[in-house]
Amino acid sequence: MKNIIFALLMLCTYAHAKEAIFTLDKDGSQHTSQCDCQGICACHDFAHVYSPIGVMGGHMHGKGEWMFSYRFQYMEMEGLRKGDSRESLSDNFRNRNGSFLVLPKRMTMKMHMLGIMYGVSDDFTLGVMIPWMETSMAVQVQNGTDFRTRTDGFGDIKLNGLLKLWEENKNTLFLNLGVSLPTGTINESATTPISNGNRAQLPYPMQLSSGTVDFMPGLTYTGHNDDWGWGAQVIGTLRMHRNYRGYNKGNSLLMNAWVSRNVTRNFATSFRLELNSWDDFEGNDDEIHPARNNTPTADNDLRGGTRVDAHLGFNYLFTNGMFKGHNFGLEVGMPVYQYIEGANLETDWFVTLGWQMVF
Repeated sequence: MKNIIFALLMLCTYAHAKEAIFTLDKDGSQHTSQCDCQGICACHDFAHVYSPIGVMGGHMHGKGEWMFSYRFQYMEMEGLRKGDSRESLSDNFRNRNGSFLVLPKRMTMKMHMLGIMYGVSDDFTLGVMIPWMETSMAVQVQNGTDFRTRTDGFGDIKLNGLLKLWEENKNTLFLNLGVSLPTGTINESATTPISNGNRAQLPYPMQLSSGTVDFMPGLTYTGHNDDWGWGAQVIGTLRMHRNYRGYNKGNSLLMNAWVSRNVTRNFATSFRLELNSWDDFEGNDDEIHPARNNTPTADNDLRGGTRVDAHLGFNYLFTNGMFKGHNFGLEVGMPVYQYIEGANLETDWFVTLGWQMVF
């Protein structure tokens, strides 16, 4: 219920943003300039034309145009969920066949993402995203012992090509042709109270990579007029092989739909719905697999799930002065629905902060 209330609050905040917030330009008057460019890739001087900061590969660039970006993403997970129902630690610690000896209590994930995009032509844009990840998990043992594991390092670098298929009246449709490279690690290990003083391979959620080359095809549609921007995106992730530890993550599907409102030329609000659906792993890590009956995080058959998230976002674009061309974005959100094979940790909330510079 709290998730539904939160989503309704987002919609109300979004609907009243134009009356509640205003931005003044440097001469003290409200800016009401019209966007007279022909294509969305040529109109980066209005805040509502930018996709919400949490959307990756959401817009193209004109020939010779560069964009540098930085994003910080934070996600917090706490409490267990099995299917679409909440679960308690005590229920899953019961001494019965199928009970677990070790359960996750809380997990935080931080990601720093550097992005570079370049317009090779008006119809083709290249991009690269380089992530640094930090993951921390609090764990409880059936005997009451608590401990924490932590990993950090580079994640998987993603290369993306955006190929324009159609453009008319400030509406654009393009292909996303992405590839994820296994530049992160899948051999993260640690000494824990249950590893008898030896370093042990950490469970799947603590690894920093898929360990595989993944193909990420998709379609993105964007459009705008003088006051509104909108878009939709579908991206698949196809695992092309098993990694060197003997498994591959499941295929996944990402769907986005958003709308943005031009409060002023410089400031825009947005509302976005995102659906994530991902399959179980195929194969398993031989060092992790023996623990699958003791903890759900080690079970390759308990990795799938579906989640629908609601996001409220803001963009502020500098159009004058030394920061001209710099866009700052914020999105906050939480799930309105989640189904998780488990018992595994459910997602509570997340935030994305970002900066983009086009020149």
